[in-house]
Amino acid sequence: MNLPELGVKRPVTTLMIFTAMVLLGVVAFLRLGLDLMPDIDIPSVSVITTYRGAGPQEVETRITEPMEERISTVQNLDELTSISMEGLSVVTAKFEWGVNLDEATNDIRDKVDLTRKRLPDEADDPILFKFDLAMFPVIIIGVSADENWEKLEHIVDKDICDPLKRIPGVATATYRGGLKRQIKVGLDRTRLEAYGLTASNIVGALALQNLSNPGGHLKSGDMDYLIRTPEEFSDPDEIGQVVVAHHKGTPVHVNDLARVYDGFAEKTHEVLIDGKQGMIVMVQKQSGENTVMVAKRVKEELKELKKDLPPDVKLKVVIDSSDFIKKSIDNLRDTILWALIFVFVVVLFFLRNVRASLIVASTIPTSMVITFLLMYIMGYTINQITLSSLAIAMGMVVDNAIVVLDNIQRHRERGRKRTEGAIFGASEVGTAVTASTLTTISIFAPIIFVGGITAIIFGALAAVITMALSASLFTSLMLTPMLCSRFLKLETEHTNRFFKTSEKFFIFLENGYSRLLDWTLYHRKSVIAGAALLLIISLSVVPLVGTEFMPEQDQNRFTAGVELPVGTRFERTGDVCRKINQIIEKDVLELSTYFDRWGAGETGIGSILGQEEASHIGNLNVRLVSKEERSASPREIIERIRPMVEKIPGAEIRFGVSDPLAGIMFGGGKLLGIDLYGYDLDDARNYSAAIKAALAKIPGVKDIEISRKETRPELQVIVDREKASMLGLNVTDIGKTVETFFAGNTDVKYRERGDEYDIEVRLRPEDRIKIEDLRDVFINMPDKRKIPLSNIAHLKMGLGPTKIERKDQDRIITVSADIYGRDLGSVVAEAKEMLKKIPKPPGFSYKFSGAEKEKEKAFRLLVIAAALGLVLVYMIMASQFESVKDPFIIFFSIPFGFIGVIWILALTGHTLSVVSFIGVIMLIGIVVNDGIVLISYIGMLCRRGLPVRKAVMDGGRARLRPVVSTTVTTVLAMLPLALSRGEGSEIWVPMALTVIGGLSLSTLVTLILMPTIYYIFRPRNLLL
Repeated sequence: MNLPELGVKRPVTTLMIFTAMVLLGVVAFLRLGLDLMPDIDIPSVSVITTYRGAGPQEVETRITEPMEERISTVQNLDELTSISMEGLSVVTAKFEWGVNLDEATNDIRDKVDLTRKRLPDEADDPILFKFDLAMFPVIIIGVSADENWEKLEHIVDKDICDPLKRIPGVATATYRGGLKRQIKVGLDRTRLEAYGLTASNIVGALALQNLSNPGGHLKSGDMDYLIRTPEEFSDPDEIGQVVVAHHKGTPVHVNDLARVYDGFAEKTHEVLIDGKQGMIVMVQKQSGENTVMVAKRVKEELKELKKDLPPDVKLKVVIDSSDFIKKSIDNLRDTILWALIFVFVVVLFFLRNVRASLIVASTIPTSMVITFLLMYIMGYTINQITLSSLAIAMGMVVDNAIVVLDNIQRHRERGRKRTEGAIFGASEVGTAVTASTLTTISIFAPIIFVGGITAIIFGALAAVITMALSASLFTSLMLTPMLCSRFLKLETEHTNRFFKTSEKFFIFLENGYSRLLDWTLYHRKSVIAGAALLLIISLSVVPLVGTEFMPEQDQNRFTAGVELPVGTRFERTGDVCRKINQIIEKDVLELSTYFDRWGAGETGIGSILGQEEASHIGNLNVRLVSKEERSASPREIIERIRPMVEKIPGAEIRFGVSDPLAGIMFGGGKLLGIDLYGYDLDDARNYSAAIKAALAKIPGVKDIEISRKETRPELQVIVDREKASMLGLNVTDIGKTVETFFAGNTDVKYRERGDEYDIEVRLRPEDRIKIEDLRDVFINMPDKRKIPLSNIAHLKMGLGPTKIERKDQDRIITVSADIYGRDLGSVVAEAKEMLKKIPKPPGFSYKFSGAEKEKEKAFRLLVIAAALGLVLVYMIMASQFESVKDPFIIFFSIPFGFIGVIWILALTGHTLSVVSFIGVIMLIGIVVNDGIVLISYIGMLCRRGLPVRKAVMDGGRARLRPVVSTTVTTVLAMLPLALSRGEGSEIWVPMALTVIGGLSLSTLVTLILMPTIYYIFRPRNLLL
């Protein structure tokens, strides 16, 4: 018993089966997570090694190179990069997408263990750092205050961050900015010199007087007492009373040598919220948690927190990653609803029967709900890709039901009874619809197996469409025949006026198609020549279609990076940031909110994430109103304010609209990247400068950046070792003294109410202003005599690289840039010609990186996927037709599908990207469906004994309606996607346009060229 027979003869069983699946699907839908993209594990692991006091070149030689040598032997390694900077080495291993990251991490850990013996003794143990998308903040909250500004750091830490950390799904909440409390011990150099004491004497005295020591136990009688000496400082005033030494019998207190006060740490960075000083709180979610749900809980908690905060403390969400997700998903939801309406209207128009239309339309919700059930079982979330997949499938899920119902209706019109007509009609086309569905499904299989980021992201698209089409096939072969046998009522011109009117239209259409088909069979050479000419003309349009990796999404924001000469004080950087703020507030009418930060932050993790922080660097994050509320894109807004911003002297400002994730996924957030390989630092600097100058001349290339920054000015204390040794001094003692005086010592802590604060021992600010203050600092000798630093060392003005980057065990320097108003492919082509004209220094080479590298890799894999898909589709059709010739006839529609893609992309100004390439691959499976339906029926008529010419004419006329109706339903279902302009539409619009253009032209070819070729290919003695 086949599916149509089972469905018709067991209606109650069929109803229960589908009702159960729908109920489970609804429950599954309510439990599906909501996110922007499918879960992505970034296949990168970093090894972080601290080597304090070492310069970038020493770190490179002694830490980075030995580490690279070992890690390079790890399996599945795609790329090995490293950064060597002052006191820090970061070696990052990037693996092939889809690799088991836990196993890869274990392999790296083994290699690191083998390398430890080769590292310097002074280096800390290497730390393994595994990337996770949860590291990127879900929400960034701006906090500002007036009266409570000095207390704001404590309020943020205790009253905001701590409650946020307790929210389910939140991993941590960290903050930046504000004033950090610190007990200051400002040393008076003159007094220290007078008493013959050193900074280390003060640090040691404080440490000895700030203890909470356990003293064991005392057992007395029946009691066992714990002995403890709780002698930590209980008040900052106690610090000044500590005795450091005795001078002529008189105790010398800390107050005699320094000014002790409860103050704040010296500022090295600052944050502004909408131009007002403040702090930012960054909330990170736990790995695997749903972004939207976590953000919702955080915002609900913020409403409660506001009630208990001081009135002047204001909270404002400045970045909310869930906002774009929700708007994007809502946009897709509305698009799907419009697609559903369009599909129903088309079905009703072609069938002209309300009951028949409802039977066909029932396939959509049934298939979709079953798909939700399968998505839940497979662990998928509702995101841009999966919802786009459902929108794409919307027009295709009814195709099978249309073909089945059309054939059932045809048999009913010939006099068959309801049950018999339903079973026979569905069974007759069952093989054809199964084959057409399998061809569409099979084309997605190669996408899953090609690997790379394409498979990771679009594997979900392939899986969801496969689920939806499988559900629709099952529904059309079981539920549709059952519903037809029970509810389908034939309409006639006597019972339905609309039927009468529309039937005349369809008969007119069929008659016109028959005349056209008759003409093409008589003028076969002209038809073939016309088709060939169309192919040739279309090839000339190909250069008009640009290429890129992925469409850029308008996420309602942009950034501005501020860079001043290396070594610039952070106060000067702040002045530049404030000037940009004024421009933004005045000229960005689409502004929603913004925040900026500048200065030095934590090193290590920021470097890995591409977030460079230093005194000369600032970053502005600008959030715009939603896409519907403005007419200009972020890039257009940037170009509007760029001329004014570039007038600010002494600063280099670079704008960006890329997602920060791009920097991790593709090796850089900018669209264009050129890696220059070579050892010599001077040659690399000159070569990169020449390339930067040349790139600036290419139209559309902006915000050019060289990854290796200019050398940083430094004062090097060069110790005369022989003289120092004669005086009983060593380099360590001298270095520690200088470090304490100018950098400060925070070894001793002050604890109050469970909180811990640094006690900073350091020269007063007025004693460390001039270079002479360093030269004249005194060093205490073992015999208590004092000697100026200038007597045992000299100061040298030095320059050194801030960092050295390497890739694949060779030094590199990267020149990157953004592109405005042009596609990536055409710019890269010009850049390649430009690079040929610039002489390379000896030993240097270059490669394109970033988006261009990923694009080439993805396109190469997708071409393989398309070729493999063609083979699979051919094999399925050959099996269905039991012929190796008929599938070749149907294949003629595929090249014209590509032509349709070229024309529609060229006319709409879109590019060929990974997204549109996926649409092209989808077309291979879709465009052959009409050919299968048409050629299989013509072949069936031939087998029934009809002459070939009559079989072609009758078959074409009989299959005109289902071919046109299935095409129109698919095209109109895609139309809302193609016309969408809301958040996230940049991803699915090119795919929808690709399918619309390719399917529309290929359908015309199917109806005209394919019968002609079929007629030509048949044996001559059958051409009657």
